[in-house]
Amino acid sequence: MFVGSGRVSEREIASLAAVSIPNLRVAPVADAAENTGLRKIGLRRSATDPGVWQIFVSVRNYGSKPRTVRLALQFSGSPAGSRTLSLQPDSEQEAQFDYRTLNGGLLEARLLTRDAFPADDRAVIELPKQKTLSVAVYSNEPQLLRPMLEAHHDVHSVFHSVAEYSTTPEATLVILDRFRPPAPPKVDSIWIDPPAGASPIPVRSTASNVKVTRWNSETSLGEGLRSKDLTLQSTTVFEAAPDDIKIAEVEAGPVIVARAGKIRTVVMGFHPAVSAMRYELATPLLFANTLRWMEPDIFLRRELFAGNVGAVNVNLASDLKPADIRVTQEDGRALPFTMHNRTLHFFSGDPGVVRVTAADHELMYSLVLPEIADSRWEPPAGVKRGIPSARQNPIGAIDIWKALACLGALGLLIDWVLYGRLGRTAAQRIPIRPDTLPERLRRRFAGRSTS
Repeated sequence: MFVGSGRVSEREIASLAAVSIPNLRVAPVADAAENTGLRKIGLRRSATDPGVWQIFVSVRNYGSKPRTVRLALQFSGSPAGSRTLSLQPDSEQEAQFDYRTLNGGLLEARLLTRDAFPADDRAVIELPKQKTLSVAVYSNEPQLLRPMLEAHHDVHSVFHSVAEYSTTPEATLVILDRFRPPAPPKVDSIWIDPPAGASPIPVRSTASNVKVTRWNSETSLGEGLRSKDLTLQSTTVFEAAPDDIKIAEVEAGPVIVARAGKIRTVVMGFHPAVSAMRYELATPLLFANTLRWMEPDIFLRRELFAGNVGAVNVNLASDLKPADIRVTQEDGRALPFTMHNRTLHFFSGDPGVVRVTAADHELMYSLVLPEIADSRWEPPAGVKRGIPSARQNPIGAIDIWKALACLGALGLLIDWVLYGRLGRTAAQRIPIRPDTLPERLRRRFAGRSTS
């Protein structure tokens, strides 16, 4: 028997239609309550203006009457926008907002209405702070590096002459262009064609008119670098340590080397903008890969969503291997997932934040909204309806507990008569005949009679 309103999600309609339950009885429950609620919220950075969040809010009217509701947004307690939506019965409408901020904080979406189910009238999403990479460039020819550093909107570069060098600049990355600093920088650094004896990585030799034989595309630093027939007029060949990353190599050894650690360092044995490499697409890719390796967060494309607890389907933009995807809960624990073509599926049964990291794309799902079914299951034709009468008994049912109880009582009575108090009294009254006893007991009995 099923008792309820019959509301289910759309993905359950097809599976329920194929189910056949014999002797099913349905007791429908009316649910004419009027309700409007938030269905989902999506946020992403604008492609033309990175300082602007594009906000998409979807609102649904679950009731049978048209309703006009007020949708309001707040960011860190301050108004961020509002819309008035006119919703037809059993329909959904989306509103779009643009909000400019580089700071992090809480974004709240709220429906200013009163209905039968207030739990889906409010949702909160935490916006991350927009990170930037500050770069101090020390070069006497800044025009060679300016185009590659100013191409990314989150890289803020300040150019200085070589004479203005400081070991503690107000930057998180330092680029040294073909000069010997009096002391190495105390932050991450990129060394371009350092003079002999000034390189942070030992120099093996110098080479002229050599061809690049290998790009290390197995690491993020060499990703996308496939230039062939690239000949370097002059370059320094380094003596790399076992843990160093060899980005580019010639026959004599590596010419671009990266060293990880507390302070990250990349050393180039030649200047890409002065050599034949300046005509290659590998030049901006090399700098982009290096900056991403130095500060990975600034190259992450983030999208945020607020939705329902339960099953979540994520459409990925490109083909990715499961090994390149991480799905983690708010406490850092991994969440199981499956992949089918370009769609990722995972399930979260508890409210919270789930992060999906795929290559340079990060999706944050804030599962805070209750799941409200927007479809109705119709029972098959011929199904019995309503609660059956109390006088109706199932066919073939026989009530024998009373007979069994009487048999149990009769058994207790027989046991009491044979072995209980009445049985012991009757046994004492039966006389003992000596001729029925064994010989040994008969003589003992006769002795007692004589005495």
